[in-house]
Amino acid sequence: MNIALEPEATSEDRKVPTDSLREYNKSHTAPDDHEPLNIFVRDDEIAYSRDDTGTRSL
Repeated sequence: MNIALEPEATSEDRKVPTDSLREYNKSHTAPDDHEPLNIFVRDDEIAYSRDDTGTRSL
C-alpha cells in the first residue's frame, strides 16, 4: 500500500474515495437533507475554497 499526496488529483481520482465515504456515512447516519456549504477565501491573486465534503480547490 502506498500513501501519496497528490495536489493535482483529478475529479475522477477523488470520486472513488469520496463516493465510498459518502455511502458509508449514509449507512450510519440519519437521512441526508442538507445543502452543500462552500467556503471561499480570496485575495487579489488566487481563490481557495473548501466545501463541506472536505474538497479543496484553488
